[in-house]
Amino acid sequence: MRMDWKDPDMFEAGNHGNKPFAVRVPALVVTRGGKDRLNFLTAMWFTLTGFEPSRMIVAIQKKTLTYDLLLERGEFVMSAPSDEMMEVVVFAGYISGHDVDKWQAAGLTAVRPSKISVPLIGEAIGNVEYRVVQQIPFDEEMDLFVGEVLATHIRKGLRKASSIVRIRIRCSIWARSTALTANRSANSMLILQGSNPPTTSRRS
Repeated sequence: MRMDWKDPDMFEAGNHGNKPFAVRVPALVVTRGGKDRLNFLTAMWFTLTGFEPSRMIVAIQKKTLTYDLLLERGEFVMSAPSDEMMEVVVFAGYISGHDVDKWQAAGLTAVRPSKISVPLIGEAIGNVEYRVVQQIPFDEEMDLFVGEVLATHIRKGLRKASSIVRIRIRCSIWARSTALTANRSANSMLILQGSNPPTTSRRS
């Protein structure tokens, strides 16, 4: 039987399998270490899974401070950034917590959680508390961490989910469009905080 399919004239070849799904929603993964050291990184590789209990799978590179702190405490918060936090999103993805105290440099507000010992980000439009229930080896560079939802916090006034979606899509597009100037953005933020800009790094 002959299939009457159209020619793919409306498409062109892509250079990577991730390309069609490149406009993603960024999130910040917040962790806490010894001596109350707080850290966060920008996460793009994550996905919701399961319904009851709800869980999140997030890929974390082994060379990051976030990876070390996840192993140490077994808890994390994922924060949905607002429009105003986009410089922080870019900064968190390109500067390493091994080199800089990113929480202090960004001047974020630590908010008391309800179930775990890692703080929420006060400036975010939403925060979710997780405990790590599984660590899945992935490859030489990263592992997958499965977090079970313990508590969810949505900013007052954002009653409709569609409002959050629209905000976060704008955030994602903004973050991708400014990624090429990430080093300048990060260094500018550190200069404003009175620190010397470090060498650009992806060890978040």
